[in-house]
Amino acid sequence: DGHGAGRRRQSAGFGMMRVAFGLVALATYLAQWSNVGRYYSDAGILPHEDIAFFLRGMYRFSLLDHVSPATAFGVYLMLIAALMLVTIGLWTRAALIVSTILLFSFQEYGVITLDGGDTMLRLLAFLLVISPCDRAFTLANLRERFRRVVRKNHDQPPAERIMPIWPYRLLFWQMIVIYLASAWEKLLGSAWT
Repeated sequence: DGHGAGRRRQSAGFGMMRVAFGLVALATYLAQWSNVGRYYSDAGILPHEDIAFFLRGMYRFSLLDHVSPATAFGVYLMLIAALMLVTIGLWTRAALIVSTILLFSFQEYGVITLDGGDTMLRLLAFLLVISPCDRAFTLANLRERFRRVVRKNHDQPPAERIMPIWPYRLLFWQMIVIYLASAWEKLLGSAWT
């Protein structure tokens, strides 16, 4: 189909990006293992009653606003488990949704630890949720391909290994916006010159 070929791409790129996202997010949050209570609970640096004073009160969402200090570590373990599932590609769509909600929650509550990389993780998480990134490099896909080889003696047809081009274009334009905004911010600052 030469007519629609320009609007579809191999799904392997987004599958690899999902795996890389999972590994980076896992490394980021596993590094905070011993500081979960300090950064993300009422018993730490930012008590719940001071959130409105230090953080924006409107248009913010964090599940950690509604948990006790004892359960903050449990929510953290849920994030780690969801990111592991995202990385290996098991129940990928549900794991992506859960990990995205939890990433937003941890980053909205623990603003002390944030930098530009955390913003990029949030953007990638959201983009992966709405993209068909579960078509490649998942355990479910591997199992299906193995069944086809064993039962039918042929691999997955190439038509099932492609995806629409819009996620690639959305990522491309998001990167352009990020780099332009970063350049603009640095050019306006005095430290840059």
